Amino acid sequence: MNVKRQAPKHTTGWMVRNYRCATCWGGLIAHGENVHCDNPDCDGKEFVTKEYVEKRRMADRVDYQEAMRNVGELLGFAKPKPRYEAEILNELGID
Repeated sequence: MNVKRQAPKHTTGWMVRNYRCATCWGGLIAHGENVHCDNPDCDGKEFVTKEYVEKRRMADRVDYQEAMRNVGELLGFAKPKPRYEAEILNELGID
C-alpha cells in the first residue's frame, strides 16, 4: 500500500503563507519557530486565514461603494451622464 506522507500542516512556512495578522490583516514573518505580524507598529498576536481576509476585503469594497452611492444620493449629487469622446473634445475646442 502506497501512502503519501505530507509535511506537518502547521509549519512556520505554512503559517506565513496561509494566515494573516488578525489585528491589521498584514502578512506574517517567521523567526525560527515563532510567527508574528511583520508590521512593526502592530502588536497583534492572533491570526486569521488568508481566505478570510480576502473575503472581508471584498465585502468591505462592496460596502464602501454602496455607502458612497447612498451618501451621494442623500446630498443630492447627481450621477454624471456618460459623455462621448467627441463631446469632450468639442467642449475643449478641439475638432
